[in-house]
Amino acid sequence: MEFLARQEGRIERTTWLYVEPSVLKLDGLMYSHGVANKSGMVVFPIREALHLIDLEVICTRTDWRDPAIKSRLDHAEKCEVLVPDHLPLQYFEKYLPNG
Repeated sequence: MEFLARQEGRIERTTWLYVEPSVLKLDGLMYSHGVANKSGMVVFPIREALHLIDLEVICTRTDWRDPAIKSRLDHAEKCEVLVPDHLPLQYFEKYLPNG
């Protein structure tokens, strides 16, 4: 979705926010195994859906040049964790410049 929005000129620059994985332990979170507003998409409480999340490809270093891993990554990027209200600042990873 972000790629198409940039290509179509609807957005100019993307900013990615890195969130601590421990956020998955918060109450009230929901999970969609695809784009949540897609027709027919089922949304689950996060605790019921943890087994659906490909944490390996999201949270560890994998070879995204490998077609099988790239396919997993493409799917994982379409999945959504839905937050009912807001995330406290403590869950956002602090940016540490290289060097």
